Amino acid sequence: MELVHSRYGSFFYDSRDNFVGRQLADTGAYNESELALYSQFITPSSRVLWLGAHIDALLVPVSKKVKEVIAYEANPETFKLLVKNLEANNCHNVTAHNIAANDQSSELKFICNVNNSGGSKRFPKKMETFYWDNESSVVTIKAMPVDEHLNDSEFNFVFMDIEGSETFAMRGMPKVIAQCDVLVAEFIPHHLVSVGDVTLSDFLKPLADFKTMIVPSQKLVVHNDEIETLLFSMMSQGASDAGLIFCKKRIEVSWTTA
Repeated sequence: MELVHSRYGSFFYDSRDNFVGRQLADTGAYNESELALYSQFITPSSRVLWLGAHIDALLVPVSKKVKEVIAYEANPETFKLLVKNLEANNCHNVTAHNIAANDQSSELKFICNVNNSGGSKRFPKKMETFYWDNESSVVTIKAMPVDEHLNDSEFNFVFMDIEGSETFAMRGMPKVIAQCDVLVAEFIPHHLVSVGDVTLSDFLKPLADFKTMIVPSQKLVVHNDEIETLLFSMMSQGASDAGLIFCKKRIEVSWTTA
């Protein structure tokens, strides 16, 4: 375990992790462009649901801008770092749960990746070599639908970076989705195909009420039927995005300030 003092707080991380922890150590921050973009959709009164909190590298600075955050992290070892980092950064408005968001209450087989702890995930339907490293292990974790676990909590902003479990999480939180204004979801085609064995239609079905989709990686904003058309194109090209932003309202984005 190492401690790094970044521009956004102090973070404990696993020194074997060559991704999030390494970026914090090398640059003093993590994905500042994402933070700037998401900050356009939150206010001091926002209640945030954060699925896939990892070690808090994005969550800590977000928590300073909002009223309350409920965070989920499925990886048991990463969750320990998450708790330490919440304490180290005085994030008293964040409540963290060591649970996987799912479409049913169950136990899940889960890959704990060491080289890329942020890539830890539910055991895939189809294993790909890059889901596993020499130090990876498989554990059994607790999984629950968010609607069942939180009992009708309302959120303005929902964030999901859960490595192929996004579709299952959304199926388990229709009430949360119905009430939220903005939802961010990582989009990786091989996660849909290999991890979840779900289709693009499966992924989009819970998002039917969202009128706008922002694709930061391509600096595009599309609306209504254009959403499925663009994602189908991205699927066919194997193109990913770290966080598609879905909004209930029809909006535009100024990329000069994003």
